[in-house]
Amino acid sequence: MGSRLVCAMLGRLKSLLDNLPSQLPPKTALESNFGDFLKFQPDPDILERTGCEVSALSEHPKHAFGWQSRTQGGGIVPFTERGAAVSALC
Repeated sequence: MGSRLVCAMLGRLKSLLDNLPSQLPPKTALESNFGDFLKFQPDPDILERTGCEVSALSEHPKHAFGWQSRTQGGGIVPFTERGAAVSALC
């Protein structure tokens, strides 16, 4: 996948995350399941184990969403909150 396409996809994702429906409750960084993404740094142990920043980065959403997000529910990840921590995913 070309870098322009990836940038466009990430830009679209960021826009969607920034504009989640107001029916979802806003959560502070301390309340959110995604608070770790606000000041994200790849885990040094995962980075060492994978040897690649991209691979290390891909491990963090698995922890936030759970492994079930890829194996159950048709791959659909439900968002149950909105706020800065959710927007920081992208």
